[in-house]
Amino acid sequence: MTSLHRLLEPREDPSAAPGAVGYGRGEQRPFELDLVIVADGAALDVELCAVLTEACPDGAHLVLCCEPDAPPPAGPGRPLDDLEASETVPVVALDDGPPAGPLGELTESVRGGGLAAVDAPGREVVIVPAEGAAEAVHRAVQLGRRLDSPRPRHPRRGRPGRRPAGGRRRRGRRRPQTPRSRPA
Repeated sequence: MTSLHRLLEPREDPSAAPGAVGYGRGEQRPFELDLVIVADGAALDVELCAVLTEACPDGAHLVLCCEPDAPPPAGPGRPLDDLEASETVPVVALDDGPPAGPLGELTESVRGGGLAAVDAPGREVVIVPAEGAAEAVHRAVQLGRRLDSPRPRHPRRGRPGRRPAGGRRRRGRRRPQTPRSRPA
């Protein structure tokens, strides 16, 4: 965890206007991250938001968070409000209280330093072990991609998971066919 400005690597640019800040990260030198979470997304002005999105590599996930009554950014524009109004990105409002049911039980267990098994009828609760924070983020992104992507389609028929005629999958080289005698 670090501040957004530190992550973008601010640098003085002698060719820029006085007081302007240049950044070491951007389109030419993107982050080496799969997931970027900005806790105070409401503080992003148009310029900082542009630098941030240019610094995210293709395929990276960018999550912008903010409090409902957060003050607007100090600089020009309100990109987070504009994104929400555009209805082109998912917007999620979180509940004020702790989650209920199996997720609440699991949350309380983790906050207490444990990892208890929970009973979740009709739902699947999967606990994925990770060695550290980087591996946990990597696995969470993998899981999210699996949930977002549709089932693979058969290349010729365009239907999910269909096998070739005969119900067998072809693997490797084809075996030579032996001649069969035909009834006359």
